[in-house]
This record gives sequence, C-alpha cells and structure tokens, in this order.
Amino acid sequence: MNDDSLITRVIALVAVLLIVGAINYGCAAATPESKAIKAAEDAGYTDVTVLDKAYVAVGLRGCGEQDNARFTVRGTNVRGETRTFYVCAGVLKGGTIRSK
Repeated sequence: MNDDSLITRVIALVAVLLIVGAINYGCAAATPESKAIKAAEDAGYTDVTVLDKAYVAVGLRGCGEQDNARFTVRGTNVRGETRTFYVCAGVLKGGTIRSK
C-alpha cells in the first residue's frame, strides 16, 4: 500500500465519521423536549421541567443504543417529592426514565 492510498483511506474514514456524527446530531436535535415531558407525566410526575439536553455519547451516559438524546428532568412525584432524573429518548421511540 502506497502513501497516497493510505491518505485516501484516512480521508474517507474521517468523512464517514463526520457524516455519521452529523446524522446522529441531527436526530438528537430533532428529538423534542416534549417526549421527555410526556414520559415523566405518564410515570406520574407533575410540574415537569427539562433542565438540560445532551446529544453526545448518550449511549455511554446510561441510555440505550436507539436513544439520540438524554434529557435531565425535574418533577414532583406522587408523594409530593421533587426529584431530578434522566429521560432517554430517540426520534423513532418514546422516552425512558433513568434514575440519576
């Protein structure tokens, strides 16, 4: 393998990684906060507020491989206690509550 072939392969790999990253970021950006709020309300939480949204490496932050975003959410449970937790969500799926 000559130097030109190696450089071409490296450039192709970088291009693929950038495209995959852009698609994932786009899917994460397209995942609305309303999915996190609905998941929390369906679980019985009230006064639900989204505090933060993470796009990068959510699979390494406790979410599943189909999740594109992790929301940090605060809400009041059925006992009247205010809790902060995560909701993992994706474009093609609903939200899943994860403890913080």
